[in-house]
Amino acid sequence: MRCGAATSASAYSRRVANDVGALLSVPGIARWVVRTWPRRIAIAMVAVLILVIAAVGGFARVAPEPARQLAVGEAVDVGPYTVTVESFFVSDQVDIYGIPDEADAWVGVVMVLETSELEGIPTDYQNFRLSGADLVEERFQQVVLLADDSRANFLTADLPVHVAMLWPVRDSGAIGDEVELTLTETYEDISFLFQTPTWFAGDRIGVIAVPRDDEVPPAILDEEP
Repeated sequence: MRCGAATSASAYSRRVANDVGALLSVPGIARWVVRTWPRRIAIAMVAVLILVIAAVGGFARVAPEPARQLAVGEAVDVGPYTVTVESFFVSDQVDIYGIPDEADAWVGVVMVLETSELEGIPTDYQNFRLSGADLVEERFQQVVLLADDSRANFLTADLPVHVAMLWPVRDSGAIGDEVELTLTETYEDISFLFQTPTWFAGDRIGVIAVPRDDEVPPAILDEEP
């Protein structure tokens, strides 16, 4: 009797294992899913929904919006200050110390900067990206006042300044009559790491096609060429 009971239990265990294995197999899952009409209807509705979404392009990759074209002379609010771009020049005679050895000239973008921040604000590389020249560094290296060649890396509230923002470049002879300056907004928030107010990069605002004007303001020219 014990032997027969053991055999029956073993056979039952095998049947259970086989049933579970069959259920967990792909055909078994499929049979379970479509076993009742409510399940079949639900599956059909999901399939129709997927087909409709695909038909209207819902699964297509969304193309990025084209960059907004900003105008020369337009005052653009980038967050901490406004930027009004005028022109750019290429020169190896700018009176600025520290041009990298691999650079052969400066590209200077002439602009007006103005802030309303009561405590003032430093100029932030995150707001500016230049293209159309072989830059040594992506960040601008200097900001100088056109009036007297002094640095303008910090802006005072309600005091507009006429400046040249300088990037060192290689192969300056290959630069054409136009470069593009992309402006990106920045916003102030509390730094999670330092728990202090910090300016973070936000959305791209647009692109300015900057015309070339190689008449460098005299105040920033090196007196000893």
